[in-house]
Amino acid sequence: MLELSGQIQLGSNTKLSFGGDVLNTALYYARLEGEVTFLTALGDDNFSTQMINQWNDENIDTSEILKLKDRVPGLYAIQTDNKGERSFYYWREQAPIKDIFYHLTKENLDKYTKQYRYLYFSGISLSRWDDKQLEIFANWLENFRNSGQDKEIIFDLNYRPKCWQSKDQTKAYLMKVLKYVTIVLTTFDDEQLLFNDVNYQQTLDRYNKFNIPMIIIKHGKNPTILNYQDQINLIKATKIVTPIDTTAAGDSFNAAFLAAFAKGINLHKSIKFAQNFAAEIIQHQGAIINKTHTDKYIDQLKELIQ
Repeated sequence: MLELSGQIQLGSNTKLSFGGDVLNTALYYARLEGEVTFLTALGDDNFSTQMINQWNDENIDTSEILKLKDRVPGLYAIQTDNKGERSFYYWREQAPIKDIFYHLTKENLDKYTKQYRYLYFSGISLSRWDDKQLEIFANWLENFRNSGQDKEIIFDLNYRPKCWQSKDQTKAYLMKVLKYVTIVLTTFDDEQLLFNDVNYQQTLDRYNKFNIPMIIIKHGKNPTILNYQDQINLIKATKIVTPIDTTAAGDSFNAAFLAAFAKGINLHKSIKFAQNFAAEIIQHQGAIINKTHTDKYIDQLKELIQ
């Protein structure tokens, strides 16, 4: 999506760029030398072309992006307060992503199932689709999960109330897809907002009903919770920072964790690496920060492999 950020006021200097939770994760994963393909739908306009060109420059594979005739991308604005917390405003009722599964064929989905090991999506992704597309997506998840023991389906709730008709709709959609998920990377604040959770154990209990093998809960400055193989571990962050902009805090954590996990690094070290990477991101303005601040983490990741 197109992103407006900066001082969001009439007559002010507002920055136009791009963003979106899954895109943020894909981009940072690519910066950490992960191979990633981004599946979305855009228009045939100049803004869509500019975004695709920039994503190509970030080493994201854009070959599967759909370009729908006479359509334009969605738009959202972010306002950030003096504590680094943000508010979102959306203009995307006609965004191409809302129709993506009406343009993808069964042959397309079968090809993706054979070609890729990881499939990553979020609650924001789910919120864009109607019931018919949700059914298509859920069937794809089932086929993907059953196509091999090494397949991973990764989900981040990323609950944004403005994206949904109601909490009941969100919960109904989750019931359709969570049974296929193998890794949850969620944020406690989102779980609390949707389900009124008082503590992380309630969050774990709910996901455990779906027999999800790995559950990771991001909890701000509090320790990250890892539930894996019937054990719960609390992993304390070694770097506590004062945030400037938390827009991509969770997205960047997910990217760094998956980059480490995909290289065979153990879960504890992968989470510590993700904590440090996210701490770097939130010390800068914007969801996508300059490469000069992230390049050093490539070497840090390589050191963890040795």
